[in-house]
Amino acid sequence: MGSINIIKMVTNLRNLEKCTYSSRNALLVVKTELERLLDYSNLDVESNNLSSLVNVNGCTLVVGSDQGQGAWRSWIKIPTMSGAEIRKKIDKDASYKPKNSYIIAQVAHIVCPKDHHEILSATVSNDLSTAYETLQVSSLVFVKEPGEKRVKSYYIPRSAYNVCIELEKLTYNLNAEAAEGFSMKFSHEDNLKEGSIIILIIPYFNLFMTGNLSFYAIVLGMPKSSSYWCPWCLMS
Repeated sequence: MGSINIIKMVTNLRNLEKCTYSSRNALLVVKTELERLLDYSNLDVESNNLSSLVNVNGCTLVVGSDQGQGAWRSWIKIPTMSGAEIRKKIDKDASYKPKNSYIIAQVAHIVCPKDHHEILSATVSNDLSTAYETLQVSSLVFVKEPGEKRVKSYYIPRSAYNVCIELEKLTYNLNAEAAEGFSMKFSHEDNLKEGSIIILIIPYFNLFMTGNLSFYAIVLGMPKSSSYWCPWCLMS
């Protein structure tokens, strides 16, 4: 939770705008929400709506924001089922609720009348960008320890292979960047109970960004450009 002062230029006058904001680490949000889901699942893909998580093409996260009623909010949505499977469920059971096929959580909130670039960049923008960039280069490994009700999860590099548990530690291999390089073995610092097993690996994350035109311009690094005509349109 925090508060900042933004000085905004308006027709040669300086208006002091105070904004209260809060944010959550998107990496921890994804990790924690999926751990909670798996805590109460037996990993039966069909009955527990987990097909999107075990997809070899990775897990798609929908991220974006919305401005309204004096506040800017950013959310992250974690689908656990594909669209095709949701439609099949509805065809078989008219009472099936699509809301059961995804997790949604808020990651940022700013009290402000408008979502100006200056406000976003001075509050939550950098933290959100860093978290999303990390997600795109990471895999997420879920481990179940014997006798424990809670599932543990660990982020590892997306390029990791030979992921397994050895000597009560999560281990994986990485190749050196050079063509003539060698393979290096890494182990996570946490100690696991004997008999722990890997129950699920999300190989990588795909991010789908959604929002209004103003937010899209900010994401592209082109703030305040959303009100201008497309250069291709001007050529016609």
